Amino acid sequence: MAVSDDEKLQALVGEARVLEAYMGDLNNREALVARAIIETRAVSESLRALGNQDTTEVLFPMGAGIFIRTAPPQADKLIVSVGSNIAMERSKEDTFAFLDARLKELENAGVSIQQEKAELANRLNSARAAINRIVEAQQHRQGPS
Repeated sequence: MAVSDDEKLQALVGEARVLEAYMGDLNNREALVARAIIETRAVSESLRALGNQDTTEVLFPMGAGIFIRTAPPQADKLIVSVGSNIAMERSKEDTFAFLDARLKELENAGVSIQQEKAELANRLNSARAAINRIVEAQQHRQGPS
């Protein structure tokens, strides 16, 4: 039994909707990765600046736009979350190595997402082109309106 153009059209429209939803998910994941990259870089830069500055006072954020003036903390040993609610004390050098490794992982994830988005965009464009061909063929068979 041959599949009618209407059935093909419905299948392609359904596929396009699924692909568009997945593209939205990839866009959200890409935004999360981008924010994580920005945060990781900011932490690394802040730690480097903290060690290079001869400062007598820093502002510590409490949240909700509230800050406390305080003496700069000692940054020789840092507490680093390693996942699963586990934190470890690490030296400043180990912390920088951890941040650099995390940054590389995030950048690789970003590249992977961009590649997946490009492949998905090609599939989506193919589905849309097929939809347009079917619609044009149906309009051509019906004659001029």
